[in-house]
Amino acid sequence: MSVELIPINKAMHLKTKIKASNSFDHVKNQHLTSLCIHEISQAASYYPVVFIKDSGADELRLVAALGLQAGENLFYQTGTWHESYIPVNVLRYPFGAIGSNQEEKGFTVCIDKNSKLINESVGHALFDENGGESEYLTSMVKYLTDVITKEILTKKFIEELVELNLLKSNAFTLTTVTGEKHKIDGVYTVDEEKLKNLTDEQVLSFHKRGFFSTIYSHLTSLAQFNRLVTIKSKLDAINRNSDKKIITH
Repeated sequence: MSVELIPINKAMHLKTKIKASNSFDHVKNQHLTSLCIHEISQAASYYPVVFIKDSGADELRLVAALGLQAGENLFYQTGTWHESYIPVNVLRYPFGAIGSNQEEKGFTVCIDKNSKLINESVGHALFDENGGESEYLTSMVKYLTDVITKEILTKKFIEELVELNLLKSNAFTLTTVTGEKHKIDGVYTVDEEKLKNLTDEQVLSFHKRGFFSTIYSHLTSLAQFNRLVTIKSKLDAINRNSDKKIITH
């Protein structure tokens, strides 16, 4: 089911409620999810963090890899997210924003019209009995404003890396215990050699803005591709054993 964001408005959503849920079915077939630079240090402990070219746009975005192939999320199985850190882009669902690329004040709060969490009987109301914005909606707008501010800073961070020619195209070939090979291409990583050639002024600027810790968290996270292989190998083994049991019976 595709995500279709529509603006929240009182006329359409006066009785709308958002059901509280720990389910993340909306990303169960999603192998990538966007990240902000502020969460890289946490995300890097669990996921490979890379840059990819956005489809339909000639620009890069920062993402966490959740699987080794399209349609595969190795971290969300049997209705449960199997890591303690869940990316913000996953958590904010079913809320989103339109028109938030350039400034945090120029966006419209939206919800996914196809979300199973939307109903009129159970959950957090978007509007109160008097038709005013509920405390829940107010808190979500505040939360999204903070997220969008960080997304804008992330966009500027990426633009600066591109301007300084610090990103390089990369590819990884990963092999599971059964010998199955997965080629990960179309990704970009920071070029460590070019990073060493920054001027003293650029180094100081990066240091003051915390860019180096962000960059090295990204580079360290690349080892998590091996972790994806381990997780996939374990899941494949479980599936093979399940098939054998079915055949036996």
